[in-house]
Amino acid sequence: MIAQKYYSLAFLITFFGIISAYAEPPIVKVESGNGQGNALNFIQFEPFIAEYSGFKTNGSNNDLWVGLVKDNTFVWSQEYKGKIDSKYTIEYGLKRPIPPGSYQLAWQDNIRDEGGRKNIVIGPSPAPDSNTTWTVIIYGHGDSNLTLNLLEDIKEMITAGGSDNFKII
Repeated sequence: MIAQKYYSLAFLITFFGIISAYAEPPIVKVESGNGQGNALNFIQFEPFIAEYSGFKTNGSNNDLWVGLVKDNTFVWSQEYKGKIDSKYTIEYGLKRPIPPGSYQLAWQDNIRDEGGRKNIVIGPSPAPDSNTTWTVIIYGHGDSNLTLNLLEDIKEMITAGGSDNFKII
């Protein structure tokens, strides 16, 4: 999309899923993800980072919002007004879990009257393989008032049982 001579918005999807806009508009960079097709695809709980930058060079007159949208409803949004010294990073996935579904990563710069969206698809977690094994290693230090609680927790885990694929050490 070309708005003016110096303003063009080009979507470039590479291995890292970079979405960028030129001539100082906001830049959204999504690290990792499978970019086949129009959407970036992630598995549930797979961490991905949305990095927002490209604020005005003087950093003192900004009016920008960014967010994650599902069915025209914001799952998460943030406004940036006034002075912004640097880029802002949000990590989704493990730190900010997102249920499976289709979303849009959206941004709008009200000063430049520019914005954009990028489709994000979060797929369900794969089912565990029957050959998956789990080993839980527990370490407790004797100089703590938590030791008795830790011992009780270990007893509960052992009582709950397990299998050849689940071991408590």
